[in-house]
Amino acid sequence: MGLNEREQRILDEIERQFYEEDPHLAESVAKAALVRPRQHRNLAIAGLAIGLVVMLYFLTQK
Repeated sequence: MGLNEREQRILDEIERQFYEEDPHLAESVAKAALVRPRQHRNLAIAGLAIGLVVMLYFLTQK
């Protein structure tokens, strides 16, 4: 569900104020939002691989 014109204007105004009040923080948040999904995916894949190795190790130790 999209935003109506009024809601979009309010959101744009909040974003503009955020960049004006603390540009460094705003840039950090913008960069973090772009990087996080890839990092989370990589961590999930690594965790899954490590978990499988540990599980196989203990299952073969009869």
